Amino acid sequence: MANEVFKPLGMHSTTAYISKVNPHYLSYVIDDSEGKQTSVFDKADNSMSAAGGHLSTVDDLLKYLQFFLSDGDSTPGLLSNKQLMFARSPIVVQSNRYQSYGRYGYGLGWERRLAPFGCKLPL
Repeated sequence: MANEVFKPLGMHSTTAYISKVNPHYLSYVIDDSEGKQTSVFDKADNSMSAAGGHLSTVDDLLKYLQFFLSDGDSTPGLLSNKQLMFARSPIVVQSNRYQSYGRYGYGLGWERRLAPFGCKLPL
C-alpha cells in the first residue's frame, strides 16, 4: 500500500505500522480517578487488519478522497478512470437500513449508503 498508493498520492502520514506513529498523535482518554492520560489504542504492528488497519491524518485522507472521486488523470498509472468508476459502482445491490442510513449497494470494499440528509456516500 505504501509504495503503490500512499506515496504516489503524497500521503506521507499514513502507515499500517503503529510503531511508525508518534504516540502523541494517537487518541487517549483522561482517567478521572487519577487524571492520567490512558491510551485507547490497543493495536500492534502484527495485529493491524484490513478494516481499520491503517493510521492516517485528515490531510492524507483528503488526498485519498480527492483521488477516489477524481477521473484518475491527476495520478497516471495508479488507476484509470474506468477502474475508479468500477470501484465506485455497486457490485452487490442492497435494500436495507443501518442506523439512520439507507444501504443500497456494496462495491470493492466500499459500501454505498444514503445519508439522512440525502446524499449518497461515497459520492
